[in-house]
Amino acid sequence: MSFNFSNIPIIIITKQDVNKLLKCNTITQQYGLQLTKQDALILAQNRVDALKINGRLEFKGGITESLIYSFCDSVFINKLNYVDVILELTQIFYYYKNECNDELSDEELMEFMKFSFNGKCHGSLELLKSKALALMLDNLKHGRDLYYVCDNEELEYYE
Repeated sequence: MSFNFSNIPIIIITKQDVNKLLKCNTITQQYGLQLTKQDALILAQNRVDALKINGRLEFKGGITESLIYSFCDSVFINKLNYVDVILELTQIFYYYKNECNDELSDEELMEFMKFSFNGKCHGSLELLKSKALALMLDNLKHGRDLYYVCDNEELEYYE
């Protein structure tokens, strides 16, 4: 039985959604990162778009906030790229959440993303998306430890 996602009602971004994102500023300010109201609106809309593109429903919400809290201390994120990085991380998160058939919890996927982004990817979203997470997915499908390739220095990873 197939499900037609076009029948899902349009998700409306509420003031509460924006305020949750703005509340992240209390933590992120110590890293020199701060969202404006416009940034929060863009991030909230991006979340809705990512859910729709990936055919996902989310009941508890909070993935964008979780990504912000998880990645705000990265040396590869600064006030100039902050919003763009979170936008892309949100898209990447939902895509790979689908690809791993929900075999990983949100926290496990986010932890791997952060480990790779701050490690072998050196802050490259392209490497994260096209290499690290693709390798993680292969490890998951073949029953290997998720970090197998990332931990093995002998492999010419990301060359």
